[in-house]
Amino acid sequence: MNDTTLFKNIIIVGGGTAGVTTSLFLSKHKIPHLIIEKDEQIKDKTCGGALSSSVFNVLKSLDSSFIEEICSIKDKFSVCNGVVFGAPNGNYIELNLSKYKTNESAYSLIGKRIHFDSFLYSKLDTNYAQLIMGAKVTDIYYNDNKIELTVKQNNQIIKYNCNIVVGADGDTSIVSRNLAAQKKDFRNYSVGTRTYFKNVSPIVEDSDLELYFVKEI
Repeated sequence: MNDTTLFKNIIIVGGGTAGVTTSLFLSKHKIPHLIIEKDEQIKDKTCGGALSSSVFNVLKSLDSSFIEEICSIKDKFSVCNGVVFGAPNGNYIELNLSKYKTNESAYSLIGKRIHFDSFLYSKLDTNYAQLIMGAKVTDIYYNDNKIELTVKQNNQIIKYNCNIVVGADGDTSIVSRNLAAQKKDFRNYSVGTRTYFKNVSPIVEDSDLELYFVKEI
């Protein structure tokens, strides 16, 4: 065990989409920070697989060139021309996105989460962002007006303290549980599942994305 406590002004817990995007904004303003990610490498995660117009607005605020660049990666991302929302009673509505193609803020792309995260990781600025992967935060609490974190990496325990912590560690966030005493209200809780299929035809022609709400789930 390492008895030394390392100080970082800002620590981001979680190196997924939210954590890395936070890092990019901090780096844009030349603010040093540390990212702690529990996985040892970028991996695919359960996700809707679509980048909506709001994502493009965020990318544009980071760097307008990001939009053109990500649209050019045609083997990883494709333009979404239409979305179908299906109700449990069998009815559905269609949303035609093709008419917005010339408006970059209204673009929607389809792509795997691992490819989007890899794109964001490639933009990390190591002048300001320090990234630690394969490190899990096992405890976090307030201590003498600081936030103290216990991190386990390679069977070693490392102590950090900081002034600001960003909880970007997902649905089971230890930051939310320990610092905000956040508990799930399962009466108002929903979960998304994702399954890949082959040789499936769309119910609605020219729809690239179909979302169905199943009553049994």
